[in-house]
Amino acid sequence: MDLITSWVESVAALVGLRPWALTVFLIILVALLIDFIQRKLMKRLETLVTNSTNLWDDAIFRAGVRPLSLLIWLIGITLAAQIIPVQGDSQLLGTNVVVNIRQIGILVAIAWFLVALVKNTEGNIIESARRDNRDIDQTTVHALGRVLRIAIVVTVILIALDNLGFSISGLMAAGGIGGLAIGL
Repeated sequence: MDLITSWVESVAALVGLRPWALTVFLIILVALLIDFIQRKLMKRLETLVTNSTNLWDDAIFRAGVRPLSLLIWLIGITLAAQIIPVQGDSQLLGTNVVVNIRQIGILVAIAWFLVALVKNTEGNIIESARRDNRDIDQTTVHALGRVLRIAIVVTVILIALDNLGFSISGLMAAGGIGGLAIGL
């Protein structure tokens, strides 16, 4: 680690930049390269996945491509944001703010993946029924898919609020009582 730090400081002095600026540039450059390699790899894997007879690998693959890019950029940008100083050793964004942004961004990426997976699975169920000449109630499939997507979004919102420090226990109790009242 000391070798990398001394290398960054010597290159920054040679170029005329501050060491943190060069480090931020390198982090963003690495994120760009990782995302570029990931996209090229996913393009090649897409042909393998689409040529398979299994519909479920298509659903998982298509659901995961964009959230993976989001995760790569999110981690790269938040790592860079933790390095940027305002004056001296103080940071522009507090460490907790950057960590909260990273956690909520990861939750959003997971939710994005799950919502896309449910939507793709919904389409696969209908397509599978068409291929096998089976009758299927498309309205029921769409309704169940919508309920699952809403449940995913509500769960992610509650987890995000909990990560931000809001007490969701009162909200959960009110929701439970409201659900019981509606059920009766």
